[in-house]
Amino acid sequence: MRKCSGRSQTPQFQFLDLECGPTPEWCEALGLTCAGGLWTPNIGQSPGWHDGSVSSSWPVLEGGVLTKYCLSPAQCSKYLRLAEKAGCPPPRFIEALLLKQGGRVPIVRPFQLFRMRGAANDRYHVQFRDSFGFLDDPFPTLLAGTVYPFAFYFADDPLGGCVRFPSEPECERLMGLPDGWTKYGAEGEEISPGQRYRALGNAIALPCADYIMAGIKEALDP
Repeated sequence: MRKCSGRSQTPQFQFLDLECGPTPEWCEALGLTCAGGLWTPNIGQSPGWHDGSVSSSWPVLEGGVLTKYCLSPAQCSKYLRLAEKAGCPPPRFIEALLLKQGGRVPIVRPFQLFRMRGAANDRYHVQFRDSFGFLDDPFPTLLAGTVYPFAFYFADDPLGGCVRFPSEPECERLMGLPDGWTKYGAEGEEISPGQRYRALGNAIALPCADYIMAGIKEALDP
């Protein structure tokens, strides 16, 4: 190794020596000879140096690692959703591990009641079947007098799902409001579920209002 003044733009191998005194120094060389133990070769964006003896990760792994280091169910679901988007499942044993760790792909299919009624009246079979929703369908607009149901299940267990209405907090989230925003009245009295649904159906989605008002402000600002 030889010391250098700074990091090269295209180093063959380079490291920062933290044990060379009070001031760390960069060192670089054309290659590296392993003196035993574990080491990691050049890990830049385009590694160009490789002598066929790369390091393996398994010798450094601990036994009995705490569960806090494991992927959460939400993180496992993210990889399964990417596989679904790609149309290509991960390797079978990895998919089994992701599912075992709670990474279940949730499926939500909101019913399109307006389209459903029209297709039923006209006896349009395909349109009626499609009105039960697709995976990429947005949730229908919340109405003051009607709450739209939806089907919810996991991809690996469709029969374990259910068809249900969104809860009051879920409707509040759809409108961009905090949980419990409509739970109490001005005097602290608790509002009934029907009145909460009606209030949310008559409301304006907060993110839409924010977007419109921000655009108006941008247009009016000098």
